[in-house]
Amino acid sequence: TAWAKSIMTSTALIIAAELNPNPDVLHALIRHGADLRYRDRTGRNAHDQALRFANAAAVKVLAPRPASGDREPVQSRPRG
Repeated sequence: TAWAKSIMTSTALIIAAELNPNPDVLHALIRHGADLRYRDRTGRNAHDQALRFANAAAVKVLAPRPASGDREPVQSRPRG
């Protein structure tokens, strides 16, 4: 079936990003080498799928980080 073919191109990380509410699972997959950049046949990666499935916990874990060497913006603190 079409569904079976699409699931066979997904990684454990993508499937977890879609359906798993536990961020510890995502952390474990990443710690053990899951590829955050891998895109399935539809062109979506794990972060895209987390957004698509409205999995807020996964979106937080998978949010793109600045590349090494890039600096994050400095937030100013309120004075007073």
